Amino acid sequence: MAMRMELDPAVALVGAAELAALVDELAAAAVEVQQAMVGSAAIERRDQLALRLGRHVVELAMVVSDLRRYASASAAHERAVAERARELEFQLDARLP
Repeated sequence: MAMRMELDPAVALVGAAELAALVDELAAAAVEVQQAMVGSAAIERRDQLALRLGRHVVELAMVVSDLRRYASASAAHERAVAERARELEFQLDARLP
């Protein structure tokens, strides 16, 4: 079942900024994991962890991009609806005595 979600564009942009900050932190953590000095037996595990963390960073970055795009489209839609409402109100006022 599809779910319709409505969100204030300004709230979406704040959320996107918070997620972007998390993406930056996770990316830095992935670098730290990759650069960590470990014994030879743990190198493969370290690399796997860094790779998984990097994948999550990419996924979150895509969510941030989608959220920002949604907020922009939503704000543009709201402006268009408000403009059309003003036009209709003007036309109605012009027809009323």
